[in-house]
Amino acid sequence: MKLTKYQKGLVKCIADGRITDILSFVELHNLSYEVCFYKPYVYKRFENAYDGKKFLCDSRFFDNPNEAKRIVERLSERTVCVKPRLNFSGSHFSCSHNNITHSYSLFEPIRITECFDEIVSFIALWQYLKSEALIIELPKSCSKEDMGLFLKRIPDKEKCHVSLDENRKTPYQYHELDIPFEDFFDGKYELNKENFEICLPYLTKKIYPAPELQTFIQNKYNTTDELNNRGNLWIALAGVIIAFITSVASIIVSVTEKGYHNELAEINSSIQEISGTIFSVQSNNETLSASDLQTIEKQLDSLLEKDFIDSETSKKLDELIEAIKELQPNITQ
Repeated sequence: MKLTKYQKGLVKCIADGRITDILSFVELHNLSYEVCFYKPYVYKRFENAYDGKKFLCDSRFFDNPNEAKRIVERLSERTVCVKPRLNFSGSHFSCSHNNITHSYSLFEPIRITECFDEIVSFIALWQYLKSEALIIELPKSCSKEDMGLFLKRIPDKEKCHVSLDENRKTPYQYHELDIPFEDFFDGKYELNKENFEICLPYLTKKIYPAPELQTFIQNKYNTTDELNNRGNLWIALAGVIIAFITSVASIIVSVTEKGYHNELAEINSSIQEISGTIFSVQSNNETLSASDLQTIEKQLDSLLEKDFIDSETSKKLDELIEAIKELQPNITQ
């Protein structure tokens, strides 16, 4: 597998322990953001609904000094007019799936992500490193933060439910004047179950770099098998190059004998281009790509079109082109 520059950076982060699981990957690359619902919005809707209104209640419920602040007017020894207040109990919700349950507050920040494709790509790299025995997997629990990544906030709407009657003649019970926040709130969180299911096998694991991972990095992100295959390809390429030199040598002899000096110049030009490609790759400690071989193949094809190429030389060039075509599928683009 040929890694991109971005993937190589991830491998280094895994090797030095900065990435150990999906959550650390998301946090390190800033792929999440905070969301929450805001109490001031609920308070504002509540105040708009009950602003200046007062309701009858038994005064015995307001002996506590803190509760006495809610009294607007005393009508008798037993009856007072009071202001209602918002009750935020029940503002926590539970999210459950596949025997995993966590509790969240509607009014505290939750970090979520919409970068699911990036997570899937990270999992693919994770699988590759595991298949090459470059990392080991250790068990972990799916934390509240892990699960929270896959939540989605459904925006609150302009909900306003007035449940108290200011003209009621009988006093309200104390608890009736604690207005549930849900009367002015219609937001919620939903779990993206599909994305969570896909990632769940990896949310319950963490990765630890094997010693071979450092060797992998030192070998310019090539496994031992890839290095061996590269050596075998160079042997095959060497055979192609020798065949090319042999074929071109026979062409030069034939053309020289016939005195075709212009044609000889064309052949020399092709040789220089092909040699330049080969030596450039060698000097950079790389291997020829399939596109490099395709370029050489086209140059050889152009020689076949020349009138001065005899049948024997043409056959050699055809064999050489077929050898190049056989190599191309085994070389990374």
